[in-house]
Amino acid sequence: MNKTEKELWRAVDSAVFGTNEPAVLQGKLETMKSQFEHEQSSLGRYLESLRRQLELAPQEIAMKSGVELEIWKSWEGDFSTPSREELQSLIQKMRWTRYFEKVLWKLWGEADRFRLKRLASFRPEFLAARGVSSEAGIAWQSVGRDNQEKIVAWGRAHGHDFPKTLSEFLASLETEEEREDWVEEVLGD
Repeated sequence: MNKTEKELWRAVDSAVFGTNEPAVLQGKLETMKSQFEHEQSSLGRYLESLRRQLELAPQEIAMKSGVELEIWKSWEGDFSTPSREELQSLIQKMRWTRYFEKVLWKLWGEADRFRLKRLASFRPEFLAARGVSSEAGIAWQSVGRDNQEKIVAWGRAHGHDFPKTLSEFLASLETEEEREDWVEEVLGD
């Protein structure tokens, strides 16, 4: 790279990132990567990031996409998943590109796994420490009816009375590997 090219890239770095210091640039790039990974970690988070890119409030995107506001919020919060037909309609109404569509369908297929992993990571003692009710009701509702049925069936097959004893069972899963294994078993993968 010649001197002119280096100066050009320094100017671009300075304009885009506000600096051309290598250590600061590295930190900013790592932050961007982390944010990107977070946004693409679940369907709800991705829908929220798309809405924010469009600079729309939840009410606006709900109206534009023909979805009730509470349903949209439920999707963004990963408390429910749009049906295949709802997601297809949403993609068409919002005129999202093939790239966005590809990511949306990938995350749609992983939505149950994401919610079960979130449930498996539920720790009532941490919520209580923050002043939030220690009951698992919210976490239980967040997995959706189909997953609730799978969890209850798995619990019954293994001698548990879910959802009644679910909090205690989840607390017994001490490692990430144990939680992953449980999610795999419940989903039948």
